[in-house]
Amino acid sequence: MAALLTGKVAVVTGAGRGVGREIAGRLAAHGAQVALVARSTDQLQETERLIAESGGSACSIPADVSTAAGVGLISDRVAHGLGRVDILVNAAGVFGPIQMIKDSDPDRWIETLTINTVGPYRLCRLFIGDMIEAGWGRIVNILASTVYQPIDNLVTSGVTRMGAVAYAKSLADEVGRDNILVNNVCPG
Repeated sequence: MAALLTGKVAVVTGAGRGVGREIAGRLAAHGAQVALVARSTDQLQETERLIAESGGSACSIPADVSTAAGVGLISDRVAHGLGRVDILVNAAGVFGPIQMIKDSDPDRWIETLTINTVGPYRLCRLFIGDMIEAGWGRIVNILASTVYQPIDNLVTSGVTRMGAVAYAKSLADEVGRDNILVNNVCPG
C-alpha cells in the first residue's frame, strides 16, 4: 500500500474496537503516525499490536474524551510524542440510554451528550489551531445512523449526533478556506 500519509499525525478516538480500530489501522497502513484514544487500555493495546504487526506506527492514549482531564491528557501525550496533528477522527461515541425519554435518567442523557457532542468539540478546538497554521487538516466525525432515521428508544443518540452534525457543518464553513476539510460519516 502506498504511504500517502507519511509525515502526517492522526488522532483517532474510539480506536479500541470497531470502526475506530479499522480507521486507525488504515491510516497507519498509509503511513500516518496514529495516536489511538479510548477508555479501555486492553483494547487500545490490541489495536496498537495489530498496527505494529502490519508495519505501522501507533501509540495508545487511554483517555475519556468527555472530560477536560481526558482531553488534557491527549493534548500532552500528542504534543510530547507526535507533534502537530493533521488528521482527527472522532469515532468515540455511545448510544446512551436505550429507553423512552419519559423513563430516561437525566445524568445518563447528559453523559451521552458530553461524549457524542462535547468530546468532538473539545478535540477540534484542541487541534484546529495547528491545522490552520499548517494550512491543511482533515476532521472526520463518525456518527450513528440515528442521525437520519429516528429509532424507538434512541432519542438521546439521535439528538446528540444531530448536534455533532450541526457543529461539523458550521466548523467546515469556518475553516474550509484554510484547506481543512470537515466531514461526517454515518456507517450503515
